[in-house]
Amino acid sequence: MKILKQLLHTSGALTFLIAYLTSDSEAYRIIHVYCGYGFGIIFLIRIVLGLFPNSISLVAIWRRATLGKSIYFDIKNLEIKRLLKWQRWYGALMGLIILSMYALVPPMILAGIAAYEEIGGKLTRKVMENSHEALGELYLGIVVIHLLLIGARHLIEKYKKSNIALQPIN
Repeated sequence: MKILKQLLHTSGALTFLIAYLTSDSEAYRIIHVYCGYGFGIIFLIRIVLGLFPNSISLVAIWRRATLGKSIYFDIKNLEIKRLLKWQRWYGALMGLIILSMYALVPPMILAGIAAYEEIGGKLTRKVMENSHEALGELYLGIVVIHLLLIGARHLIEKYKKSNIALQPIN
């Protein structure tokens, strides 16, 4: 299941990246459209697989996203020791980011389909095009925050490992 998760994650990231890079070009419009459809299909596969209890379970994503509630209670109760654990903050933020990504995909894809298929009148098409573009930009921003958090986690773990290696043995 882990390989399938990595394959879906990588192919989803690539299809989004290619769709984003080809979004402003009329010459590459069909590539943009096919990558958008591919991204939507990958999303649907992840949703279906997420219904089953495994490593990409929707319940696990929801649990991570609601870690903020326990952090809130720790702040309220002044549980300083628990608040200083960066892993809890990382888990909560990453859960919210992933939940946000999952929430943005359906309207972004549907607005893109409506714009491409020219559904509705002139005003509706313009609204769909602008919505699709705005949601794509928002999604890209969330992806950047996602990558920054992963980088920060990597640096923190690297720093902790180097400090452990430098400590004298008693």
